Amino acid sequence: MPLTFLQGSHELETKKQAPQHFSSLALLRVLYEDKKISFDDYLEYFGYLSSYRFRFLSLNPNDIEMAVFSDSEIKTIKPENIRKLNFPLVLSEEYGVPFQTAFNVVGGFLLKVLMDNTITADIAERIFIEILETFPTKKNKKDFGQMLLRICIRAIENNKSKFVLFQNYQVINKKIDRLLQATEIYNSETQIWTPEK
Repeated sequence: MPLTFLQGSHELETKKQAPQHFSSLALLRVLYEDKKISFDDYLEYFGYLSSYRFRFLSLNPNDIEMAVFSDSEIKTIKPENIRKLNFPLVLSEEYGVPFQTAFNVVGGFLLKVLMDNTITADIAERIFIEILETFPTKKNKKDFGQMLLRICIRAIENNKSKFVLFQNYQVINKKIDRLLQATEIYNSETQIWTPEK
């Protein structure tokens, strides 16, 4: 198993080399990679650990992809599974994850969603809203969403010439337009009025 963020963090804290399988999460990850358990089982355990604020749970765009689209032969799309990954904790600066790193993780996943022509604009919007609702930032959700989309658009534009197979850019543009419209629901993030005491 390659050195993960989890192992690296352990080594930084203890000043000792981490054993190959040193935590229950690492063990479950190996069991998943060896196809002994499903990603849903791994996701449930990840959610359980994060609910107890377990430290140094690593996360990457592929993990989010597996949570949303599953790893079974019959694909089920569950954007609500993003909540099981506990972004407010696992991607927070208080947890030790720099904003840029967290932004790159969700941005890498969103880019895959935009580039995959089998994912409809409706599904992309549901996923995007889950990201906006759960990502830990003090930024206005509209501004954050637009910033995330700008980075994805730039990556798509920069890589157009590198694609070997023709991409249907009309589908991609339709999804981007839909997600930009979705940010408008956050236009007036107003505070709920409470009576003075």
